[in-house]
Amino acid sequence: MTTLVLSPDFLSHYQPLGAVAKAIRHTGERVVIATGHAMRTFVEHDGLEWHRLDLAAGSNDGLAAAATHDPSEPSALHAFIDATRQGFVATLAFQASKRSRELLWNPVEVGRTIDRLFDKFQPERVLVDQVSLVSTLGVLATGRPFTTVVPGHPTQLPVADELYGDAWKWPDALHPDPGELGALRATVSSVNAAVTAAFNEALATLNPSANAVDDAFAVHGDRVLYHWERDLHDPRRIGQLPPHHVDLGPLVRDESLSPEYASAIDGSRPLVVIALGTFLVHRNDVIVAAIRAVERVGARAIVAIGDHDPATFGPVPDDWILARRIPQVALMRFAHCLISHAGNGSTQEALAAGTHQIVLPMSTDQMAIAADLCRTGRAQAADPNDLDVSFLAELIDNTLSLDRWAPVTSNVDRLLVDHL
Repeated sequence: MTTLVLSPDFLSHYQPLGAVAKAIRHTGERVVIATGHAMRTFVEHDGLEWHRLDLAAGSNDGLAAAATHDPSEPSALHAFIDATRQGFVATLAFQASKRSRELLWNPVEVGRTIDRLFDKFQPERVLVDQVSLVSTLGVLATGRPFTTVVPGHPTQLPVADELYGDAWKWPDALHPDPGELGALRATVSSVNAAVTAAFNEALATLNPSANAVDDAFAVHGDRVLYHWERDLHDPRRIGQLPPHHVDLGPLVRDESLSPEYASAIDGSRPLVVIALGTFLVHRNDVIVAAIRAVERVGARAIVAIGDHDPATFGPVPDDWILARRIPQVALMRFAHCLISHAGNGSTQEALAAGTHQIVLPMSTDQMAIAADLCRTGRAQAADPNDLDVSFLAELIDNTLSLDRWAPVTSNVDRLLVDHL
């Protein structure tokens, strides 16, 4: 039996898909990951079969760079970071303006390539990343059944009157302007309608007998797998979720620590990890504020700084580590607190380790993730664009006095047996 997984060439998307794929492979099946060149090393490291499939113009191997994010528009990454400085509503409006290019790239060409993959591999099972609309389009055009994996917050797959990319909810620490929210919804509605029209046009070209869809972002397979924990779902949405959905819980990769981190986890001082993800690591001003706050409480920090010069952040204690990349998953077992952007990858890693979280949401689904974490007491939030060092230090100090959470376990192995 063969499973075909269609993954964007972005690490944050491949990792949850890869975790599901590895669980399937452990049952003895053949698993083929169709994705871009940047993911090849990760796929093969996971013991899976890689096949080249480009689903977007850019790629991201864990650090976003202008040259790879979108090679034909190198200014796009900087424009995105500039938008985050204006607030999350401006950021979501900017992301909406890029939606068609990033999620529905070369739809007819990609759709035909996906069709050829079916002929080549004859898969009995197909897994599709929900955010990759072009993947969903290609499989839908073949008329074959498929399973949708939602890598981010459950609202990435809208229900009822929700709109993909809208500010559906946010933590109390952020205070968006009602007028800006109204303008954002109008923008998102217009963009999503245009994307859906383009989706239907490509679908008709690929398969003239296929039925048009009402909302390209709400299309999903016969089964839906959420990279989410059951107890974190907003009670208002539970009754509207797809009937055949499964909450997989944290999908966290195995990771070991190199010797250079041994002294940082010796327990002599509380450890705080600061990591803003592959894109938002470019917000060095937020990293600086977090560093100063950790210094105030006398804790130790390990900080992911991407391509920034460490000197940018000023002098730090000798037992701190500032590195381009950090073994974040492995560190969660020893960290008392994670300060992050509320990306779902980081969120799930902390949940799996029982680590307390302080979230500074800026884009995409991060506001919704932060809202659910705060509602359930799993995190505290602050506005990254109005970040008072004293206030952040107080939040950190509060977490250091608390016992660790009970780790949230993954359900992927059991649920795959029961539902796939």
